[in-house]
Amino acid sequence: MICITCEKDKDIEEFSIAYGSYRRLHCKLCMADKQKATYNSDSVARQRRLDNNLSYFYRSKDAVLRQQKERRDEDPEIDRERSRKYRKDHPEVIRELGRANKARRRGAQVRERVDRWVVWDRDKGVCQLCLLPADPNYWHLDHILPIIKGGEHSYANTQVTHPICNLRKGSHVTEQTHLSTPEVWAQVAEAGKA
Repeated sequence: MICITCEKDKDIEEFSIAYGSYRRLHCKLCMADKQKATYNSDSVARQRRLDNNLSYFYRSKDAVLRQQKERRDEDPEIDRERSRKYRKDHPEVIRELGRANKARRRGAQVRERVDRWVVWDRDKGVCQLCLLPADPNYWHLDHILPIIKGGEHSYANTQVTHPICNLRKGSHVTEQTHLSTPEVWAQVAEAGKA
């Protein structure tokens, strides 16, 4: 059978089981690449899928946990390898889960999963404490009202900050702090004139 994407002749086992005629036309590898590209290109759809997965899990939690336990008991090494691969391939998901768990341990109400890059786009990559552009590879997701003081883990309570600005702010509420040095305020003033 020939895959219409990669145009290679492959065995029938290399094709997905058909839900419809469309899936029979693409081999498993091409189909996975296509799904991954779609998943990575649409952050709204990604968030919707994450929410749907969570709602399914909570609706059928006992059955899902039982299946996972049976699979782990059969061959624990396969499960460990799958976990290692997932962590390597999805570091942003692992970081977000860690942040949400940390927020829960501190007593915060986690209203929604916060995608760092949605906050980055919303704030246009500008530190909300000193109003200077932040480095996309090195920035903090700051809670405006700190979790330790009753803030929630949600889009409404997060902002982009430089690491140094966030660490200076600590657990203070933004309005109560005066973080920026005179040099930073001079840079902010110059940026405002330009």
